[in-house]
Amino acid sequence: MLIKELESARLPVVDYLAPSVDGRTCEELRDSCIRILRNLKPGFTQFIIHCGIANEELRGITASAAHRDYEHRMFMDPKVIAQVEKLGIELITCKQLRELQQQ
Repeated sequence: MLIKELESARLPVVDYLAPSVDGRTCEELRDSCIRILRNLKPGFTQFIIHCGIANEELRGITASAAHRDYEHRMFMDPKVIAQVEKLGIELITCKQLRELQQQ
């Protein structure tokens, strides 16, 4: 019943929540991300990531600055980008999602 209410309100329903990428290095995170991408099912999948650039400001507000920097570099990695393109995955931002809701 809740799904029908969400759909009638034109709110998107997340079909899948992607598992967390695992790894201690940028390369391990990249390889984990590629495995996840290759196993996505059709539908709307949400990745929850916290990309950032490990600068003085980020290090001043979180102890996870290095990991956030790795996640940023992971999604900018040419191998990840190539895999997204090869698999025909359409990436959207939260802003684009809101705009889709308003149509």
